[in-house]
Amino acid sequence: MKHLLLILLLILPGLPGLADDRTIVSLSPALTEILCFLGGEARLVARSGGCNYPESVKKLPVAGSLGTPDLERVALSRAGILLTDHLRNAALRRSLEELGVEVRTIPLARLEDYPAAVTAIGHLLGAEARAVAEVTRFRDFLAAARKEPGPDAPKVLFVVWHDPVIAAGGDTFATDYIRLAGGENVASGVRRAYFRPSPEWVLRHEPDLIVYPGGHGVSENALPPYWRELRAVRTGALYRPPEADIFFRLSPRFDRAVAGLETILQDYRRRDRPADQP
Repeated sequence: MKHLLLILLLILPGLPGLADDRTIVSLSPALTEILCFLGGEARLVARSGGCNYPESVKKLPVAGSLGTPDLERVALSRAGILLTDHLRNAALRRSLEELGVEVRTIPLARLEDYPAAVTAIGHLLGAEARAVAEVTRFRDFLAAARKEPGPDAPKVLFVVWHDPVIAAGGDTFATDYIRLAGGENVASGVRRAYFRPSPEWVLRHEPDLIVYPGGHGVSENALPPYWRELRAVRTGALYRPPEADIFFRLSPRFDRAVAGLETILQDYRRRDRPADQP
C-alpha cells in the first residue's frame, strides 16, 4: 500500500487537469493579463516593469523587464515558474533552472498564437473550462470581424517607440489587428516583428496615417523632424491612442484593440473624404 501511495504521488502532478500550484513570476504583460483573466492572480508573486493590468498587479515587486529576468529578484520571489513570451538572453534559462525556477516560454507574436497561450495557462492553473470559454470567445470574434482589406484600405504605420523609431513589421499581431480593423500595415511586407525604419524607407512608403504611443507620454514635438514631410503629418493623420497598452499586447482585451483601431480608421476616412462627398 505504501508503494502504491508513493507511485501515485509521483505521477499525479503530471496528469492532465491537475493544476500546478507553484507561484509564478511573469515577464510578459500579455501573459500577466491572461493569467489574471483566468483566475490565477493569487499565484503571481512578481512581474516585469511593463505588467500594469489589471491595476492590482502594480503592487507586486518587479523582477525584471520584458523578457529579461533579474536573477536576484526572481530568487527573492521564491517563485517556482517564470512565464515569458521570449528570453532575450537564452543563457539565462540555465541560470534560472539552477535557482529551481522552471521557465515556460509561451509565444504571443501573432493572433494565431493566442488560443495556444490561453490553453497553456489554463492548464497550468487547472482552469481548463475558463480557457476553453476564452478561446471560443476569441474564435467567435475573429469569425465575425475578419475582413480582407480592399485596394483603398488606409496604409498604417504602427510605431511602438519614437527614439529611435521602432515600427511593427509584418510578423506581428499589430498587423493582424490593423487588418481586422479594415486597414493595411504599410510595413506588412517586412518579414520581421519589429524594425527600425530609416527616414528614406518611411518617406518612400508614405503611410496614410500613423499610430504611435501617445499613451506612453510621447509628445508630438518628440517625433523625428523628417516626419513633417509626410502627408499624414501635414494633414493631421497622427493618432496617439490614450489607452495605448491595449494595442501593444495580445491580451484578453483584443476586442477593444480592434475596436479602437476601427474608430481611428473611421476618423481618418472622414478627414480624408472630400467635402462634397457624403
